[in-house]
Parts: sequence; C-alpha cells; structure tokens
Amino acid sequence: MMEKREYTVRIKKEINQAAAHNGPVLIEGEEGTGKKTIGTAIWKASQRAEKPFVYFNCASVEEGLLEERLFGATGQNKAGMGSEQESTEVMLCKSVAEQ
Repeated sequence: MMEKREYTVRIKKEINQAAAHNGPVLIEGEEGTGKKTIGTAIWKASQRAEKPFVYFNCASVEEGLLEERLFGATGQNKAGMGSEQESTEVMLCKSVAEQ
C-alpha cells in the first residue's frame, strides 16, 4: 500500500501536470472522494485561475434540459456556451452519468 506522503506527492504532481495543459480533464470517483477539491486545485494552479470556476450538478437539471443549461443550445442554435458560462473556461460537472 502506498504511504500517505507518496500519495500526496503523486497527486500534487498530477494536479500540476493537468494544470499545465489547456485541455479538458476528467476527474472520476465515488461521492465524497475529493473530486471538487482536485478540480479546484487544478484550476488554481492553471493559467485559467483568473476565470470563474463553476461547480455544476448535472443531476439537479430536469431531464432533457442539460444541453440547454450547459451550452445555451436549443433547436438550431448550437453555437457555444450558455449565458451563465460565457466567460467561463473551467467547469466541474457533478453527476454527469446520472443524466
């Protein structure tokens, strides 16, 4: 079993690696395992830290409305993020699989 110190060093290294890249990051884990904490740490260590960090619980959205809430997309209008996230580059979506 990995010692606590080794685990902490590994997690910090992975956070810094993720923060250095400008692509999406998938953080998976059971409820209560620190996904939001890790997402926040990546955001704070990245160049995106001056932009808002949005925590979004997908399970709280009515079925069929998730795309509209995330992207402002309805019918023919599928051109970009919705008004809530216009200037947002970092978003943590919780419970995506439940939708």
